[in-house]
Amino acid sequence: MGVHDRPEYAVGRQEAIIVIDYSETRDQPLILLNPHITTTSEEMVCGTEGCLSIPDYYADVERYSAITVSALDRESRSIQLEADGFLAIALQHEIDHLNGVLFIDHLSPLKRNIALRKAKRIKRAQYQDWVR
Repeated sequence: MGVHDRPEYAVGRQEAIIVIDYSETRDQPLILLNPHITTTSEEMVCGTEGCLSIPDYYADVERYSAITVSALDRESRSIQLEADGFLAIALQHEIDHLNGVLFIDHLSPLKRNIALRKAKRIKRAQYQDWVR
């Protein structure tokens, strides 16, 4: 049996996964395989976001207040998840990551450039600490 014939190897297929655990006890992860947003509310909300990709930088980002996400669950069953509030914001943020989009990409060019300059300064300082 070749690698291409084995179901546990996804040769030629790209898979994406999001794991979010917003439970108080941090023991109930929501696992979504190949998630994508299928519907959005008309209402938008603005909230402060940050990300480990751009350390120590936070900015107000506009997001849909409610969304529906289609995905596969951990047993590969097709699911539809309706989310609002914090979960809707977190899912949009994480799905953006899967599509190569950072929260700063939702900002004005001026604010985005400020964030990128700050991230470069932080990385430069971290590198200098590392090589010492």
